[in-house]
Amino acid sequence: MPGQDLANFDAVLKEDYASKLRATINKMTVLQTRLNRTSDKWDFQGRRGVLPINIRPSESVGARPDGGQTPSPQRQTFVEMLVPMVYNYGTIKVTLPSIKTTQSDAGSFERVLDAEMKGIRRDLKNDINRQMWGDGFGTLARCDGAGVSTTAMILNPGHFVKRNMIIDVYTAATGGVQQVDSVRVASTTGATTVTLETAQSWSDTAFVFREDARGHEMMGAKGIIDDGTFVSQYFGLSRTTYPEMQSQVLDNGGTLRAITLDLLQEAFMESEIQGEGSISMGTTEHSIWRKIGNLMVPDRRYAPTMKLAGGFTALEFNGKPIIADRDHPRSTFYWWDESEVILFELAQWDFDDTDGSVLHKVAGEAAYEALLYYYAEMASPDPACHVAIRDIIRT
Repeated sequence: MPGQDLANFDAVLKEDYASKLRATINKMTVLQTRLNRTSDKWDFQGRRGVLPINIRPSESVGARPDGGQTPSPQRQTFVEMLVPMVYNYGTIKVTLPSIKTTQSDAGSFERVLDAEMKGIRRDLKNDINRQMWGDGFGTLARCDGAGVSTTAMILNPGHFVKRNMIIDVYTAATGGVQQVDSVRVASTTGATTVTLETAQSWSDTAFVFREDARGHEMMGAKGIIDDGTFVSQYFGLSRTTYPEMQSQVLDNGGTLRAITLDLLQEAFMESEIQGEGSISMGTTEHSIWRKIGNLMVPDRRYAPTMKLAGGFTALEFNGKPIIADRDHPRSTFYWWDESEVILFELAQWDFDDTDGSVLHKVAGEAAYEALLYYYAEMASPDPACHVAIRDIIRT
């Protein structure tokens, strides 16, 4: 076998690892596995997906007496939903010494690549999954208390801030003032405490984001299955002007209440009655999923569990699966009509080789980087089909 060199690294990354990466990430999470995908050229205008929507029907119909005047003509109301792509990236880095030391050892060469690719695959899967449950703004956490020239930051339970992550902090999800700019997280302790590398100041309830990601993440379930509480402008369409873009929401005015089978049934029927949808899946977080399972045990009308493609275990309710996901919005349950959700993919995970090479020299270092990219966005042309139950007791 010839010695390993940059050309061999290029070929293996491009031809072998890129396809493995797409195959594994697309099957490792609930939404990535189940949602409809589209990459057809006609679905795109430039860098945007296009969804023409018949948002309001004509009302020029109705019964009349014999000889009565026929209904006055009206038009169907159409709007065009433009879905701009979200640009996600990942980088891997291979030092020149690691390449040289594996020139005559194919096994070592594979281990170098495997270590990098397994890590980036895990990281990409985790971050894309988190985004697909969010609202597009990219909030990782809210600060629980102000900080003044300190490194100890207290966050809300269930935050998504990890060790070595580089974060920004703003006073608001949109607009507001930036208070922390590109600071690395040195460590995390327990469920709520993170330690920053350098002392910073921030206000109580401030918003934490990945570095430079605020407002640039994928639209997720929290923004799609919404009545305007979190996302008032849905892909350029006002949910006030077009209430048809509002999902069905069963909340409790902010007061937490227990999940019940009757509440699940009420929400299930809400989709059909109000949204003219056809429910195909329910999702929630693990603690609520467990509570629903316990409720089903004494009621034999509901099968306890079912197995789904991809190895996911689900509870069964009205013949539909209920699936848990660790990144699911807290205290919330969603009923989905999956036929009305599209994952637009302008470009699946691949390596940038626009200059003819996958590996690119790092300026000032004896190292090479490879740039991964994924251009996609998630949208529903008919959010009214879906239902959110909010204000659920978690524990």
